[in-house]
Amino acid sequence: MVGAANPLPRRTRRTEPPSLDRLSPREHEVLVGILGGLTNKAIGIELGISHRTVEIHRARIMRKLGATSIASLVATAIALGGGQPPGA
Repeated sequence: MVGAANPLPRRTRRTEPPSLDRLSPREHEVLVGILGGLTNKAIGIELGISHRTVEIHRARIMRKLGATSIASLVATAIALGGGQPPGA
C-alpha cells in the first residue's frame, strides 16, 4: 500500500498553558454566564444570541482552556480568575 508508512501529519495541540487572555470578548461573556450557573438558553437571551451560538462559544472556550467537561471548565476558569471583567 503506497503511503501507508507515511500517514498524514496530525494537527498538533497547542502546548501553551490555559489563559483567559486567549478568549475573545464574547467568549468571556459566555464564560461569565456559565460561571453564574446560567443555561445556554439564558445566556443567549442575556447576550442577544441563540442558544446554539452559546454552545459553539462554550466549545471554543473549553478547547482554549483545555477543559473536557463543564466541571473542569468551571474549575479551570475559577483557578485562572474567571468571572472578572476582561482587564480587571
